[in-house]
Amino acid sequence: MRSILSPRRTVTPLSTGLVRGVAAILAFALVIPPVAAQPGDTADGTSAEDAAVAEARDRFRAATELERAERWSEAAAELRAALEQKETPGLRFHLAYCEEHQGHYVEALANYRRAKALIDAGAAADDVAELVGPALERVGTQVALFEVVLKTQAERVQVRVDGRAVELGSTVELNPGPHQLEVYAPGYEGLKRRINLSPGTLRLPVSLRREHVEAAAEPPPEPVEPPPQAPVLRVETQGISAKTWALVVESVVLGGAIAAGIGLSLQADRANENADLTRADLRRVGADCQKATGAILKECAALRNFERSADDAELFSTMAFVGAGVTATALIVTALVWPNRQPPKAARTVIPVGPRSSLGLSGAFEF
Repeated sequence: MRSILSPRRTVTPLSTGLVRGVAAILAFALVIPPVAAQPGDTADGTSAEDAAVAEARDRFRAATELERAERWSEAAAELRAALEQKETPGLRFHLAYCEEHQGHYVEALANYRRAKALIDAGAAADDVAELVGPALERVGTQVALFEVVLKTQAERVQVRVDGRAVELGSTVELNPGPHQLEVYAPGYEGLKRRINLSPGTLRLPVSLRREHVEAAAEPPPEPVEPPPQAPVLRVETQGISAKTWALVVESVVLGGAIAAGIGLSLQADRANENADLTRADLRRVGADCQKATGAILKECAALRNFERSADDAELFSTMAFVGAGVTATALIVTALVWPNRQPPKAARTVIPVGPRSSLGLSGAFEF
């Protein structure tokens, strides 16, 4: 059999003789001495328990041959079938070893832990006991420890990783590589993100956006009764001068520039706040954006986007306030310098028309 800790991936080399010893002890442990026929014995005189042990031993032998050929997936299948018949620390150890060689570090870690638990419970496997501790330390360094840190004050938050529910704030063990993250909360837009994990610990900050709720359509206005007939009136109205129009336009432009400057200033503040939160998270995990990879690299890219957004918003906010100042100056100059000229007058007369006193309108304009 290939050495249990042969040089592959991050596995530490170990002597072939020791590995063969573990295999021999495991095979011996699967053997149960013959006993008198009991109820449930098979036709050839062996008990059902003996038959299960024999099948487990055959499965184990097949698995060791597959391990020698480095056919790890097939060897793992044989070991799982053997464990269905009889569970021993050696079978668990070999299954973990096969999972480790396939890069299934989380599964390997679980089987190494199970082998240790069986030994701690009193199962006799001295050689496995010597190997399981270093194996746990070795595989533990290859597992990604992932935690979602929610920046939004939301309730009833649901977190899923690869479709599996995860408790918010808990640390989960994941194999290195790509994973699908989903975060949902009532009243917020769902978040879906593809993350690429590396061995080690990652605390990923996440923010949710409020859902956009469309305003309900207003009911149509109630019908209005027509006004009563009015007496004949003659009304003279004063038109709007060009100066007044200029003042109105300049006032509107001034108000828009001020509003834009304030909005952009608030946007810059939000971007700076997000940048500060991201820097704090990166410092907390000791990340260096110059050497970042994986999810840390994405966080560094998000930090640069926040900083760029803050700079752009501050620039445009300054331009808006400068434009507001220029417009205010033009408004003052218009009010003080532009001469006041009276616009032409318009005269309107409302008179009854027709036999039922409907109304007609006539007008005369003076220039």
